Amino acid sequence: MIRLITLFIFIVLLSSVYQDFPLVKYFGEIARSPVVFLAPIMLVYIFLHKKIYLSSYGKTFFLYIVYLIGVSLIFVLFFYLRNDSFFIFDENVILKTFKMTMYPIVSYILYLFIFNYLNRSKFSIFILTKQIYVIQLILLTIMIVECLQNSDGFTSFQFLHSSEELYWRIRLLTMESSWSGSVAIVFSLLPVYFINKGLLRYNKGLVYVSSFSFLILYTILSESKGYLLLFIISILPNLYKVLKRSQYKKYIIPIIIAGIIISGFVFVNLYDNVTKQFYSSITFGTRFSSYFASLRAFFLHPFGVGLGPYMFYYTESIKAVIDTGWMNMFNLNEISHYLNTTKALSTKTYFFDQLVFGGLGFLLFFYSFFYLRYKKMNKNNSENIPKIILLFIVLSGMIYITYHVKYEVWIFLALTDYLEKKQI
Repeated sequence: MIRLITLFIFIVLLSSVYQDFPLVKYFGEIARSPVVFLAPIMLVYIFLHKKIYLSSYGKTFFLYIVYLIGVSLIFVLFFYLRNDSFFIFDENVILKTFKMTMYPIVSYILYLFIFNYLNRSKFSIFILTKQIYVIQLILLTIMIVECLQNSDGFTSFQFLHSSEELYWRIRLLTMESSWSGSVAIVFSLLPVYFINKGLLRYNKGLVYVSSFSFLILYTILSESKGYLLLFIISILPNLYKVLKRSQYKKYIIPIIIAGIIISGFVFVNLYDNVTKQFYSSITFGTRFSSYFASLRAFFLHPFGVGLGPYMFYYTESIKAVIDTGWMNMFNLNEISHYLNTTKALSTKTYFFDQLVFGGLGFLLFFYSFFYLRYKKMNKNNSENIPKIILLFIVLSGMIYITYHVKYEVWIFLALTDYLEKKQI
């Protein structure tokens, strides 16, 4: 039984970083990761035990999901009264609400599963840390292969992706390069934290070399503008502080030199990308328009509009923002397309999506679940690496990614819950 659950944990971890599962073509976006198919087994594991472990953060997460469902039901009714129909374009609002609710529910099941697994045995943390390090080595291997083969847009791992289209950027097991940044940060830095805490029983030098090789190589190869920006403003300065306080502080001069070289390379790469594409790329026009549309929807509906009805209210806000003419200097081809379809309709960020969905309820959740967690880490100098990872995750969720199938995020948060509890 112990070996079976250990194998299952490894499958869950590997599935969490696999975010371009081919079955998405048959089951929709929720199947972008295999985690959704493992959720029933995780539920069985949780309820097989008489005691279910639940942290204060876990309770907050659960209450927010209940709040979202409540707001969704109310606005489904409002939508019907206003339009005398349950359809917007070809999408049924009730069915959309159900499908959208699956994202937070599956994330919560995973979150609860990891937290309960860690609390069942004092040895669980050692099993988990070892498996996280193995996942890092797998991802490092994939990245090296991608780097060597990507000149023609094809790699040996093409069959693992949902689309047969060629792709020239580093994306690991995700759909696109912008999705892989959080995966790289979590799985490159966590083993460093584990080895420093004595939670990972491997050679420390080996873990340092593989972890920082993964981080540095990914950063050099990445073409994600969001990742490069956050690397400069959140990762690099804080990582220097961690290394300065570690046993490797005698190498501080080489670390500083390496940091300057890497940051210079990243800055030049980011500057070139931004200046060449600022007005022509659909990325900036879509992002900026989405942010303003989200804020408009929030001010008009401060308690949120729910997980299905958002299609109508958010589209309404997009049209209002485009009509102002403020965004005319940008490429609005993608954002204008959202006025005629519900496919891929999103602000492309976790924070602004949730601001539309949950309004003030989300802001309260964000404060209790993310900000207070970061504040506690900030008081504890030994938690520098988890603090760096959390900062990157939160900022990336505000700038350029959603957490819909970013299950490494929820695994990391469940892990920090457990570590915080053990410190208390």
